[in-house]
Amino acid sequence: MVWARSKAVDTESAAAGGNSVVATTKVAERAQVRLPDGTQVQLGAASSLRTLAGYGGSSREVELVGEAAFHVIHDAARPFRVRAGAAVIEDLGTRFVVRAVMQEPVRVAVSEGSVSVGRSGDSREHQAQLQPRDVAVLGDSGDAVVSRNVDVAPYTAWTSGRLVFTFSDESLRQAIGELERWYDVRFEVADATLLNRTLNVTFNDRGIDDVLEVMGTMLGVHFEREGRVVRVAAPARTGMALSSAPQVGGGA
Repeated sequence: MVWARSKAVDTESAAAGGNSVVATTKVAERAQVRLPDGTQVQLGAASSLRTLAGYGGSSREVELVGEAAFHVIHDAARPFRVRAGAAVIEDLGTRFVVRAVMQEPVRVAVSEGSVSVGRSGDSREHQAQLQPRDVAVLGDSGDAVVSRNVDVAPYTAWTSGRLVFTFSDESLRQAIGELERWYDVRFEVADATLLNRTLNVTFNDRGIDDVLEVMGTMLGVHFEREGRVVRVAAPARTGMALSSAPQVGGGA
């Protein structure tokens, strides 16, 4: 099973009829979406994107649930905005990735240009201004927390077929959530303490069995897969941490 099959979404017929453009992906599926104004969106697994009423008129607004990468055709007269939960992200001419996964704060990573990030109803002075290599995290309450001069490659890696677990606090609990979205599997964990173990690895377009084999060695746990169900057992062995983030598989 190779992760996240990709598909193209035709938006022309909906746009021609003046209807809202809706694109959705299932688990283990990605989509390439071209909006009526030429803006290109790569939609992540288990995600949905919808253009709001009047798109292409005086404004361009979309609603996102899940994860998406945007390459926006900038138009100062018609701002492009992404609504994701309580957050509103406005393009100021850029490439950026938005993650709005359920039960997580909204995260925005900018690779080119700039965006503003705030909650719905915030005035401009209360919005955070992001430049390239900036990452903002925005919960349901409180201001956006912005990290400057960040390597944003791990945040955009999924758009080129790489699955990255290289953040300093990446736990098995978080990794399982991603694996379930991208590979359409379901984990059963016998010992909840295993979920706090951390890992540091990048996978390049690999099947789920290869991924589990490497992660099992790194974490000292045993994965047993039966169809879509993956059981996580008690440690098989210990002391097998890797000192750096390995690249698994061919190039993206």
